[in-house]
Amino acid sequence: MRKRLILVATALLAASMMVVLAAPAQGADPPTEWQEVATTPNADDGYVPVKVFTAEPGVVYVATTRSDPAGYQLFRWDGDWTMEIDRPGYVYSSVLFGTAPDDIWAAAYSTATPTDAVLFHFDGAAWAEEALPPSVAGQRITSIGGVPGEIQVGVGRQILRRTSTGWTTVYDAVGYLTVVAGTMYFVEADDAYVTSCWGHAWYDGVTWTAKVEFDFCDENDIWGARDEAGDLHLWVVGNNNFSSGVRIWKYDEAAHSFGSKYGFEFGDPPTHEGSRLGNANGIWGAAWDDVYVTGYRWTPEHPYPGTPEGRLYHNDGTGWTALTLPTDRVPTDVWGTGHDDVWFVFRDGALLHLGPTDADGDGVVDADDVCAGTVIPDPVIPEQRLGVNRWALTDGDGVFDTTHPKGASPDRTYTIHDTGGCNAEQIATALDLGNGHWKFGLSNSAIDDWITQLP
Repeated sequence: MRKRLILVATALLAASMMVVLAAPAQGADPPTEWQEVATTPNADDGYVPVKVFTAEPGVVYVATTRSDPAGYQLFRWDGDWTMEIDRPGYVYSSVLFGTAPDDIWAAAYSTATPTDAVLFHFDGAAWAEEALPPSVAGQRITSIGGVPGEIQVGVGRQILRRTSTGWTTVYDAVGYLTVVAGTMYFVEADDAYVTSCWGHAWYDGVTWTAKVEFDFCDENDIWGARDEAGDLHLWVVGNNNFSSGVRIWKYDEAAHSFGSKYGFEFGDPPTHEGSRLGNANGIWGAAWDDVYVTGYRWTPEHPYPGTPEGRLYHNDGTGWTALTLPTDRVPTDVWGTGHDDVWFVFRDGALLHLGPTDADGDGVVDADDVCAGTVIPDPVIPEQRLGVNRWALTDGDGVFDTTHPKGASPDRTYTIHDTGGCNAEQIATALDLGNGHWKFGLSNSAIDDWITQLP
């Protein structure tokens, strides 16, 4: 009987690219570890990541832009980088959003005069440029939001709605100091909000209602959710002119107000102390009590106009707390799919993940992984061929493969999660299985025995 040693490795090639950074110690049970996952391929060409979006674990989209020469590039990360959109002469237009993995939108605009807005849509198979109504001509798309089956975009003083039947105008401002669509967020189909330079508007599923307020021209992002009692928690982040510092305003639904220019919920510095101090640039939450804000600060140690210090803040439902980031990195945005799957992009091209670690990249987080250094597909088993009702990981999908009896489907399935993150070779070694398991794959009973004894 042959013995195989379980290969225990603290890092594989993919994992060796990851750097464990400082972890937040507060919040609604925040994830415990950071991983530096990758760097955008165009970082050395002057492109800066400005927006990140994900609608499913393990698949991330990053919008990058360059001013000279102008360029817009959108990348997908799913373990490797793929360039999805490359548009020379265009720059980022504050739009990267989706309602599902097969319904994602991105926008850019040309630096020519007059400008030219472009809107791209991903349907799960490919990206395509969207035909825009004539009213968009010569303007930028400044915001987007929506729900499955419907999106709305802000274009100048208009808000346009797109459904399967085409485009319609749902808001058209007239006069001075009316809403010029800035950032937009849909909590539900009949519960949406948009900000502007001098106010905001709210949407009830039929009508946008605008309200002129204070100088809100330097807000950058918006996000919100309702709690278990139905109360709204909605924030806008940015600065109150001239990079005066990180500012977070909270919405008062009863008063339909974000407060005042200096009436923010949280500030860094906490009071107005001048200009060229910093800015907040991104916000996202897994829930109303698990919210992240990205930004940066110029400080005496890192004064303007040099590179500022990166900033990250977290709200656990009781208030905002500054978390630790590497001091030489400046985050530009945040998005995620849940409490344990949060992604950040940085000015220098870095893509970071906050959540449980998976050092061997087998899809099973370390806390649940019995076997370190798992290799998928199985590198050894089967040595000859995969037998009937015998099992091994013969491809990279994390599902154990078998040969079906007489062409019929098996009455069971096994995944890498079922086996505690262990491949066939690791199981055969640990159970000291005979030659047949090595030649033809693990038997049903062998895998069942293994799963039964897992902690």
